[in-house]
Amino acid sequence: MSNLPYSQVWNPSDKETDPRYAEYGLAPKGKADYAFLLHDLYHLKPDGIITIVLPHGLLFRGGEEGEIRKNLIEKNKIDTIIGLPANHQCKLEKLKNLKKACPEKMFA
Repeated sequence: MSNLPYSQVWNPSDKETDPRYAEYGLAPKGKADYAFLLHDLYHLKPDGIITIVLPHGLLFRGGEEGEIRKNLIEKNKIDTIIGLPANHQCKLEKLKNLKKACPEKMFA
């Protein structure tokens, strides 16, 4: 379960060989959303489940983020996307219940 700091500024320089991003691509400078997602995915157990709260715009941005999204889809790493209404405050307690229900599927 992950609730990321949306659109946090980051610098991808010196991360070209980082194994967390090697299969999917580097998030662009200035937007760390996919960097967080790929970090979480890298640390997930092979049969694990991950739930991530992300900004809606992440589904539509192009460039490096579009390539990462394409790679995630082609490698069958996305099962479900749930769109939340604008200005909706997601209750992390509900997401924590998923972790309690399937602890063996979470991070190694």
